[in-house]
Amino acid sequence: MQFISVDEYEFDSPSSEETLLLAIATDQQFDDWNEFLEATLELGFDSQALPEWEALRPLMSLKEADQVMDYVSRFSPVILSEQAQVVVLFDEWQEQDFFIEEDGTLLRFAWQSSAQE
Repeated sequence: MQFISVDEYEFDSPSSEETLLLAIATDQQFDDWNEFLEATLELGFDSQALPEWEALRPLMSLKEADQVMDYVSRFSPVILSEQAQVVVLFDEWQEQDFFIEEDGTLLRFAWQSSAQE
């Protein structure tokens, strides 16, 4: 599994106080998606209840889809397409945590901002 940590100074505006954690693996590295998510806890991701996998939906259905795709391509070797699927683990204006799957690539995307709304 590859782990990427992005601090506020790597974003366009450091005053946005953004941070991003990415975990990237292939589906052959883990027996199932839950095992992948559990492994991300050891990397510093927040503990979230294991999702209902029936909630898997197109990434493009998220209002944040363009930002997610931009950040993933900018800070990792992964290029997501419109066929990517997502499960929302947590989604608030200052914090987003998504599980993303596409063509055998598993990705956990955890973004935060401590800037005031």
